[in-house]
Parts: sequence; C-alpha cells; structure tokens
Amino acid sequence: MGIWPDNTCLMCDMPWKNNRVLYDGSPCCRGDGEESLACCLWLGALCLKMGADGRLRGEKLGESEPLFAFETGKRVRRGSMAADVLFKTLYFAAGDEILALDLESGEILWSLRLNGEAQSPMLFELAGPGGILPLLGAGDESGSFFAVCRESGETLWRAEIGFPIADVAAYAEGRLYISCTKLVACLDASSGDVIWFQNTEAERGILHDGYYLAGGKAFRASDGLSSP
Repeated sequence: MGIWPDNTCLMCDMPWKNNRVLYDGSPCCRGDGEESLACCLWLGALCLKMGADGRLRGEKLGESEPLFAFETGKRVRRGSMAADVLFKTLYFAAGDEILALDLESGEILWSLRLNGEAQSPMLFELAGPGGILPLLGAGDESGSFFAVCRESGETLWRAEIGFPIADVAAYAEGRLYISCTKLVACLDASSGDVIWFQNTEAERGILHDGYYLAGGKAFRASDGLSSP
C-alpha cells in the first residue's frame, strides 16, 4: 500500500472526492460501523476521521488506540478538513466556527467564530515584504468570507459578499474565486476587495485553464466575462 493509499478511501472503499491541489483528502460517503463519517483525511500513516456529529479521531496505521480524540459538539460539514503539513495543523469547520488542531498533540490551537454556519476552509499563500504569508480562507452562510493567518488565527480581512457562500473557494495568482447561491465573485486575495462578480444560479464551481466554470458557463478569470 505504501505511505499514501491509492485512489480510494480505506474505510469505505469509495473513490476520493474533492481532491485539493496541496492536500490529498477523501470525504467518505458512509460510516465504518462506529459512526457516520463526514470526511476522512490521510497524512502519511495518520488517518483523521471526522464524524458528522463533530467527533474527531486521529489514528495511526497498525495501532489499535487513537493518538487523540476530540469532540466539537457541533455539526460538521462533509469534506470540511484541510491540513497544513508544514505547521502540522488540521483546519476544519464545525457549526459556525473554524478550528485549528495540532496534529501531534490533538490540542486546539485557535478557533474563529464566523457570522453563520461555516463553509469548508481552504489554504493559500500570499507573497509579502517579509516573505510568504500562509493563510486560510473560509466563508459562511451569511455571505461573509474571511482570510485568516494559519499560525495565529488572526483575521487579515473580511469581505461581505451578500449571498450565502456555497462552495470551497479557489485560488490562483493573487485572486480568490467564490461560488455563492446567486453569483460568482472574484476577490483580491490580499485585501478582500471585489474585482468582479457575475450572476449565476450555480452553487458549485471550479477553476480551470484561466476560466471559472459554474452553472454551465465559463467566466474568464481575468475579468469575469462569460465565454460564448
């Protein structure tokens, strides 16, 4: 098997979904007999299991006892985890909060309360005068989107888009692309300022080859114009 599993989840044998550019993740479609899983994530030999009821376990291959266990007490979204291997930290959404968990100790490093139920977080980096700034982006059902320092949990900026954020944001070349219930918005990743937005009924989107694809339309990433 090697360090990384193949293209299926070892707990439910379902194909991986929502693979991230930086991190391999596999939200499960059913439980493992113990609980209903919202998602699972493999980091080397460490398997992180997140229950839909907010229970989190860290398990190592070949060991019967979990390395750590944690209960959020809140509902967890399917596929709501993102991991930073540099800081050895897991970030996840639970209810109206984003939490950062130390993967070695199982302790919560920081938490951030949003304005509504939190959407799944995503990770991106910005270049600044002092070097690379590792950030986390997350939106909520109220239409707010937050850019947060991964290490401290301090909010860098907050943007009010006005419509519930429906999907994980995409990042490329200093811009964030966000699908909401009524529109697609492109934000400046360093400030949160709106660069462009377009109306669409799609609640999911994907960034591909210079276009943001949503609702059967291809919006040019540079200016948001729809491709014929």
